[in-house]
Amino acid sequence: MDKLTSDLLVKNLIYLREKNRYTQEHVSERLGIKRSIYKHYEYDGTQPDLRILVEVADLYGATVDELLRVDLEALDLIPSDDDFRSLHNQLRVLAITVNERDEENIEFVPVKAKAGYTAGYSNPEFISSLKRFSLPNTNTGTYRAFEIEGDSMLPHMAHGAIVVGRYVESYNQIQNLKTYIIVTKEDGVVYKRVISKLRDKKALVAMSDNPIYDPYYIYQHDILEIWGYHCHLSFSPEKQLPETEIIDRLELLTGEVINLKELIVNKL
Repeated sequence: MDKLTSDLLVKNLIYLREKNRYTQEHVSERLGIKRSIYKHYEYDGTQPDLRILVEVADLYGATVDELLRVDLEALDLIPSDDDFRSLHNQLRVLAITVNERDEENIEFVPVKAKAGYTAGYSNPEFISSLKRFSLPNTNTGTYRAFEIEGDSMLPHMAHGAIVVGRYVESYNQIQNLKTYIIVTKEDGVVYKRVISKLRDKKALVAMSDNPIYDPYYIYQHDILEIWGYHCHLSFSPEKQLPETEIIDRLELLTGEVINLKELIVNKL
């Protein structure tokens, strides 16, 4: 490593640590090394090994190449933890409905209502116009059901399936390679497997299980809501059910759940 690169690395290490309000002790603990070793990286330009460089890059959402070749302070491209936490506060507005027992319903968003959902997702009047039902084991959190269209998630999820999702309250709840319903401004409602790139790209990588579809970025500013997969209902591909029959089945399921709850209470 030449002196110019070494000096730039020292500058970036100090800048990133101070930007995130970390102490040298905190950074060294995150890297699994002693502070007496880490301080030399900042004070006298001692060269970290490749493993340490990779872990530093991961810690700050940068790349090794950026640490060594880019003046990050001049560009100010790397978000701090405060910047990242501020993203979380944007997944908050949520309209819901409750039943006669003051329990949250699961509202059903069929394909034909998806276009209206992106405009009315935060409107209590629109949400109350949706059909609703209930399921067991959904008493913690808020849940919503979305009808899936297309073949992008085959073989995991077929066209016409209904995915029940749990509302994601903050971006740090997102788990890589899990599936989510994502409500977006540009593409409406999509169901994808995701990888979070919020720290460095301010985006999610959206991937289809069907390999004929390419991954793409969904940028944070385009996201309205996120719902994590909870369960799904699927129907025979030989018989695509009309919406009225889907609603009838959901209402029947709700009635069975209520009867089951009453039976359990009576036995207790």
